[in-house]
Amino acid sequence: IRDRDVTGVQTCALPIWIEFVSRMIIPWFAFVLVACSMATAQDRVGQGPIQPSPVVNLFPDQDVHGNPVAKASFATAKGIVLIFLNPECPVANHYAPEMNRLLAKSGDALLFFGVHSDPSVTREQAAAHAREFGLRFPVVLDPDQVLAEAAGASRTPEVAVMTADSRVLYRGRIDDRYSETGKRRDEPRRRDMELVIDALRSGDRVDVPHTKVFGCPIPKRRDTKKS
Repeated sequence: IRDRDVTGVQTCALPIWIEFVSRMIIPWFAFVLVACSMATAQDRVGQGPIQPSPVVNLFPDQDVHGNPVAKASFATAKGIVLIFLNPECPVANHYAPEMNRLLAKSGDALLFFGVHSDPSVTREQAAAHAREFGLRFPVVLDPDQVLAEAAGASRTPEVAVMTADSRVLYRGRIDDRYSETGKRRDEPRRRDMELVIDALRSGDRVDVPHTKVFGCPIPKRRDTKKS
C-alpha cells in the first residue's frame, strides 16, 4: 500500500493489521507487564527479607555419645560456637586443650560444639576421638555438611560463632599460634576466640569478624564419594 506524505513524496503505508498491533496490542501488553510487576512488589511489602533457617534446625538430635543436644538453650545463648574437627588433623588435635580452656572461660554465655563435617568420619570414630583428647563439649556429626555450609567453614580447626538465627558473628582461627603458611609459634600473639568470647559476654560487637585459618581442608561430599 503506497501513500504520499505532505511533500508529495510517495511512501509506503503499513498494512492495517500491523498498525493495529503497534497501536493497540503492544501498549496493552506493556501495561499488563507493569501491573503484574507492581502487584508482585506489593505482595512482598511487609514480608521483609527471607529469613534463614534457625541454626538449631541444622543440628542432629543427639551427639556422638548418644546424649540429646540441648536445643532449648539455643535461643538464649549469646552465641553458638562451632569448632570444626577431624581425627586425622594434627593442627586441630593440638588445639584440644585450648578448646577446653575457652569453653571454661565462656561459662554459660555460649554453647560449644565440636563438629565433624568429614562424611567419612563415623560416630564411633568421633566418640573415640573426643575421649582420647578429653573434649569437654558435645561433639556432633555433620555428614551432609549443612553446619559447615551455614558457617562458611572449610578447614579444621576453623571456628564459627553463630546466633540462633544463623548469623555468623565470627569465623576463623582460634588464635595466631600458626601462621597462614603453617609456621608454629611458641605462644600466640593474638587470641582471637578469647577476644570474641569477651566481647559477646560483655554485649559488645566483635571487632574482627573474620580471620584466616591454617589447618586441614574439610573434604567435600563429592570428594569422599569419588574415593
